[in-house]
Amino acid sequence: MVNHFLDGRCGSGVTPHPARASTATSMVCHVKAILSKEIIFGNKSEFSFTKIVQNGLRRLATLAPGVIWLILLTFCSSLAAEPVMDWRTDGALQRQLLAGAGITWVENPLRQGLEHLGKRKKVCIFLDRRIDPGQTATVAAKNVTLDEVFHHIAEHVGASTCQIDSVIYIAPQAASRKLSTLAAVKRQQVRRLDSLVKRRLFHRTRWHWPQLTTPRDLLEQAAKVADLSLDRLEVIPHDLWPATELPPTNVVDFLTIVTAGFDLSFEFDEGGSVVRLVPAPAEVQLTEEYPVSKAMVSQVAKLRQSAPAATIDVQSNRIMVVGSWEDHQQIRRLLSGRTRRDATAHLEKRYDLHVEASGERLLTTVAAQLGLKLHLDDLARERLQSRIRVDVTQATTDQLLDAILLPLQVEFNVLDETLHVEGE
Repeated sequence: MVNHFLDGRCGSGVTPHPARASTATSMVCHVKAILSKEIIFGNKSEFSFTKIVQNGLRRLATLAPGVIWLILLTFCSSLAAEPVMDWRTDGALQRQLLAGAGITWVENPLRQGLEHLGKRKKVCIFLDRRIDPGQTATVAAKNVTLDEVFHHIAEHVGASTCQIDSVIYIAPQAASRKLSTLAAVKRQQVRRLDSLVKRRLFHRTRWHWPQLTTPRDLLEQAAKVADLSLDRLEVIPHDLWPATELPPTNVVDFLTIVTAGFDLSFEFDEGGSVVRLVPAPAEVQLTEEYPVSKAMVSQVAKLRQSAPAATIDVQSNRIMVVGSWEDHQQIRRLLSGRTRRDATAHLEKRYDLHVEASGERLLTTVAAQLGLKLHLDDLARERLQSRIRVDVTQATTDQLLDAILLPLQVEFNVLDETLHVEGE
């Protein structure tokens, strides 16, 4: 589904309904009154449908009021039901982006073209509000990956692509260069908060909203889902957005997606109960430490060559990397010994786990099933003595590990086929 900016002048004199984003389909039943003059110009299907409704209402009048309301609610619900898009996420998305593709567009309207392409490939594309969705694009490319197809389209309209979780975001080039990194930094900041707060903010929700929803509505809904108070909501100007459906996305990334088009970001207070809207930083970098083997320390020159814009320092059996999200992705691939095409192969597997056990015993068993060695520091081992309850269905590898480790306030990384767990 493609998001685009709707000029406030569209539909002059029409007041938008203050619809809220919801994780469930809204139960709305629209009734159209057809006057006699309109029936003359109406098509046959509309006229026949109107007669059927009229005859049905006469029959309903003979029933008890309670039965009438039950039938009407059921009827309205069936009309409002919308199919849910089966967007590709995690490893399935990465493989789709690397799959062979081609494109031939001749004066194709941007929004409609992206919407069609995204649905056909099951890849969610979000178009920044600052890019004109009505402009046309002429693009031709063959024998390239789907990822490169998106880049070709974006370049044609003076934009660029980036990725936020399972959403491909097309934005002006200056914004796109830092957006994935900014999203990663916000996730990193949230990991320092209380474990209960982290659970709320990292819980994935399937977001969708109807036509003419305002971004303020979306931010208020996100705050409600995560039990947050919103500060400085007034900095978001009035805007009208098209109907959109996102894949399951956590609240942190959802806030990044909604605020990015206004060149804004957000900060959490120390307790994680208040989120405050702030200007987006002009520059942003992500800092991460990676435990490495002695053999890999000798390969630092190769790492620096693979990510020349990043700063890479060696500290004993660790490397400190400061750079963009894309730099970190490249370094993780090299440290894990996987190529770009096979780096995400393990993520497609899904896991069901419903158990209560000691953290260390549970994690040892899970690591073995994932084919990973397990390395715990002293603080992590101490915290893993606690009993924890895990209840997940169809979880990815990362979601499974999050469910086990986030409540214990420990950090983890998978490097060199080893699961490294450290106390925060």
